[in-house]
Amino acid sequence: MVYCPFLRIGRIHKVVYEDSRPDYRLIDQSGLNMDSNSMHLFELPADCITEIIIGARATKQLAESLSLLAKSGPLAHVTLSRAVLDPSDYALLIEECE
Repeated sequence: MVYCPFLRIGRIHKVVYEDSRPDYRLIDQSGLNMDSNSMHLFELPADCITEIIIGARATKQLAESLSLLAKSGPLAHVTLSRAVLDPSDYALLIEECE
């Protein structure tokens, strides 16, 4: 056992590195209002939205749907970006969509 006085935990645990990124779902969906066409916590005016970031794991169909929304109607003013997994670091890169 290794004593670590500044952390006061008594011992240091071995760090285990994995070859692949874990797939954790960090959102508790119990408080969301969901119906067949939307998922939201509350309603807000469209002009409050300034940017939509498409997740790195979003399907092509979802990305295309969001792209259509951002090009017309009440969300035409919105910047559309996409999160991309960094090829060398454990990070997300945010790239603006064309």
